[in-house]
Amino acid sequence: LKSIPGDLRVAGWDRSEILVKTDGDSLQISTKSDPIVIACDEDLILYVPRGTNLEVEQVAGDAILQALNGMVTIGPVAGDLTMNDLGPVTLGTIAGDASLRNIGALNAESISGDFTLRGGHGICAVDTVGGDGSIRDVDGMLTIDNVGSDLYVRNVHGAVTVKAGADVAFYVSPLPGQIYDVTAGDDLIVRLRAA
Repeated sequence: LKSIPGDLRVAGWDRSEILVKTDGDSLQISTKSDPIVIACDEDLILYVPRGTNLEVEQVAGDAILQALNGMVTIGPVAGDLTMNDLGPVTLGTIAGDASLRNIGALNAESISGDFTLRGGHGICAVDTVGGDGSIRDVDGMLTIDNVGSDLYVRNVHGAVTVKAGADVAFYVSPLPGQIYDVTAGDDLIVRLRAA
């Protein structure tokens, strides 16, 4: 997908075809190339087969993506980002909040607002979160270079390296051979699971 000047909604489905809708005046679809290239002048709604690999160059509004098993690359996004039930994800700069649920491995540059992740299946690496961060149920390693405000981490099954400018609440069941490196600008609360 080329630059989307409005909001973007993408959903995977079980059909081997795509459905494209826009409320704008212009919609271009180039099917002669691989990959297929889509561009429009307003909001875009897109249904694609679940296994599709998707690359979104830029979104001027909000973006909502769900039910895709293929690799997803998106960013920058000028608004909020919501992702549910996706495979591996690569994010550029997100200007608003990012809310992710049940996704594959995550590699993200910058999230200016709040960041929420519930259910990560693989490595979760984020460069910067401007607001609060809340991460639960990650099957792999977690790395966040900098969280501007508070950070909540629970149920990560891998090494953890995080740094927050304010409070950190860290709930952990330590695993043999894993390193947990947690830095808080203010209060640090660590809760260990009872043996």
